[in-house]
Amino acid sequence: MLSKSGKSLVASTASSPMAIPSSTNPDFHKMLEAEDLTNHLDSSSNHSSSPSSSSGVSVLLKDSSGVPIPEDHESDTIDDNAVWDSLFGSETYVVEWKDFIRKLPFKVAEDEELKLITIIDYSMTKSVTRYKFSEFLKGFGPLEKSLENVKKVVGAVWFFGFISASESKKFLEQQPVGTFLVRFSGSRPGAFVLDYLREPMKVRSVRLTSHPLGGFSALIEGGKERVFKSLHEVVDTYTNMNVLIHPFSSDLPEKEWFYGDISSEEAETLLESQKFGTFLIRFSNQPGCFAASFVGDNGEIKKGLITKAQGGWQVKNQGIVFKTLDDLVVHYRKENIFTSALQS
Repeated sequence: MLSKSGKSLVASTASSPMAIPSSTNPDFHKMLEAEDLTNHLDSSSNHSSSPSSSSGVSVLLKDSSGVPIPEDHESDTIDDNAVWDSLFGSETYVVEWKDFIRKLPFKVAEDEELKLITIIDYSMTKSVTRYKFSEFLKGFGPLEKSLENVKKVVGAVWFFGFISASESKKFLEQQPVGTFLVRFSGSRPGAFVLDYLREPMKVRSVRLTSHPLGGFSALIEGGKERVFKSLHEVVDTYTNMNVLIHPFSSDLPEKEWFYGDISSEEAETLLESQKFGTFLIRFSNQPGCFAASFVGDNGEIKKGLITKAQGGWQVKNQGIVFKTLDDLVVHYRKENIFTSALQS
């Protein structure tokens, strides 16, 4: 389910213009190998690569036929071990979070520290290892620019943080082709996943992992990889190719009453012993639908299917159409069917 404690890390809900979908680029779909949404790819970055374009995109030294690919320019590699040694010493392999923040060569505000924790200490260990620091610099370095790079990603309209693979899939399936978002990988700590709607009801996912030479790599056809300087470059590149057309935009993950991809049984368990009218909204197991679970008379847990209707949403077998789920919640609050959202 959605992380209720991570709302500040969910993307801005400012709406962006809906671009008219154009034909997607077939080469992109051949090039990128999708991460299975249920059985995640066991990605490996054990391929040597070298830069090959002035845009910062890199490919392997050989193409699919084994012909060497010429280098166009040198890459600015980051010596993360040297940076760590200079800050914490060559014999140190783990530091407490407070010491890590204190040693950084720039000041970190409280809200900025939360963003750094999200990226670096994703397991909430209150410490930083040499390995975590190395992976962080590969994706967001150099160190002096790392905080700014983190803020750009966390604040991007297309970044949805800890949303799960199944929740992302259910959100995107309801959108126009070309809608996309970027989230944390649920199967590989420290990695990201680009999810996009390739065709109606078909979501493709691409895992983006830190690359040894810096930046992020994505698997391409034949087990090779393509490397980008930043997550923004990934998005910009395939937006220009009309593969990614517009970022997904929704404020649902921030709603106190929205519990994402939990089952009917899980909802009932959460609502047990709650007072009359306590409610939550979740994804339904019926594609494209939501469901309301709430406490009725005598503590009975009731539920209603919320389906898409012309001009908005409606509860099944009810005649009223609501423009948004917010409007639906407001209405049933006034009817005293919903009284208060379940507090997690």
